[in-house]
Amino acid sequence: MKRERRFALEAGVASAVGGLVRRLPRRRVLDLGSRLGRVWAGIDRRHLAIAADNLRRAFPEWDHSRVMRTAHGVYAHFSAG
Repeated sequence: MKRERRFALEAGVASAVGGLVRRLPRRRVLDLGSRLGRVWAGIDRRHLAIAADNLRRAFPEWDHSRVMRTAHGVYAHFSAG
């Protein structure tokens, strides 16, 4: 998919989601954002790997499980915030 077309599609989806969430209570929006962030982390493997690599470098004492939980949590946090 060409870059411009992908950006247009992403903007359309973001606009539609924005229209929907404006009608929901804040708690529901935060929950939905957290869930969508976790889904996105599963889809965006490239950036998840970058986040995990950065966490490994910053916290070399962390085991793989903690690194991955934190990387997924970052997506959930920024999607809900």
